[in-house]
Amino acid sequence: MVAPDTTAPSSLTQALSADNQTITGTTEAGAIVKVSLKEQVIGSATANADGTYKVVLDKAYNNGEVFNITASDKAGNSTLPNTLVAPDTTALSTLSQTISQDGKLVSGTTEAGATVQVSFNGQVIGSATAGADGKYTISLNKAYRNGEILTVTASDKAGNSTSIR
Repeated sequence: MVAPDTTAPSSLTQALSADNQTITGTTEAGAIVKVSLKEQVIGSATANADGTYKVVLDKAYNNGEVFNITASDKAGNSTLPNTLVAPDTTALSTLSQTISQDGKLVSGTTEAGATVQVSFNGQVIGSATAGADGKYTISLNKAYRNGEILTVTASDKAGNSTSIR
């Protein structure tokens, strides 16, 4: 007689490759490893006899994506999800700006949570953090209405930045 298997795999390790496109690790031999992003499975693999696995993802991930990795044994017992965060090496893809009629405010949109700075002649003259919707408004240190060239720079939490004039 064989007792039923009611225990999830006892271990699950994971690491993201340098090219951000493969997740490798170890778990129980024969377990099915699933990688999910925003509750969608984006890759899976079966662990080898020695417990090692390799999941090739559909693309390289380099924008701070948060993966959930689980392992399920042949009896269907699953581990709790492990979290793996991809590095954020992607520059901000959006940055817009408009200066108010009176020259005292700069507003626009960018990546949510980005720090936005306005500079004139290399000196920061105002800054703000973009809201959850990506919108920001910056009060400047004085009115700029004589054709001055202002530079707006947005930086995400990982330090990636983009600038426009």
